[in-house]
Amino acid sequence: MVKVETKEFLLEVNGPEVHSSTVDSGKMLEFGAAYVDLLCKMAEEEENPISFTGLSVIDKCAAIQISAQDNAYARQLSSTAAAYIRGRCPPHGLGQPIVRVQESLRAFPREYNFKVINGPWEQPLAVPEVASGPEIPFAIENMRATVLRVGGVEPKVRLKPVLEAFTFSASVERDLAKRLGEHLYADIDLVAKVLRTDEGRVASCTVIAFRVVESEQDPVEAMRRWYKPYAEYWDKIDDVEGMLRDRDRSH
Repeated sequence: MVKVETKEFLLEVNGPEVHSSTVDSGKMLEFGAAYVDLLCKMAEEEENPISFTGLSVIDKCAAIQISAQDNAYARQLSSTAAAYIRGRCPPHGLGQPIVRVQESLRAFPREYNFKVINGPWEQPLAVPEVASGPEIPFAIENMRATVLRVGGVEPKVRLKPVLEAFTFSASVERDLAKRLGEHLYADIDLVAKVLRTDEGRVASCTVIAFRVVESEQDPVEAMRRWYKPYAEYWDKIDDVEGMLRDRDRSH
């Protein structure tokens, strides 16, 4: 494995007697071009373009070295891309770039293995025949986020989750997109169908419903709204204070 103390990204190919002087040049270059193209297409889908520059060949096994415009964002994209390359369901529009990367990896002997390396960070790459892995299921999630942008031929909304570090784009039906467009830079509580990477980052998201967070909401009205769905349960309890006290003691 290549060990280089650098902020550069390495696209590494390793296997029996693999070296920069023996690796198939065409296959290596196609792997690098296909992989960079995939990350750039993913960034475009996120409406947050990224670029890669430079090209060097590293000794020991075989590795192409490139520079990322934004290392943290490139690692995020690489982590998500690895799941797609393994065969997990990608969002609409990324099918062809993913197939290109998969085919570039399949062109090498089966005993070869592949990694993306950025300093101490490493991300193995494997096509379905090599490592199928457990499927990451979509989940229905509730989250609070700020609406940054809405638009596109196929409508998307750019969101900044309140409790997560990275922004992401979510698919949305046209009627919801129109309503979301009326609340730019506002906080919303949303329900979404979400696919996450192994690291917990949002890889794919579709907004199902949302409501705007009212910044100056009357506290009494907020309590009424909270209470309404549970009114039937609480109305049957004569001594709420006593019930809560007994519950606390039992715990």
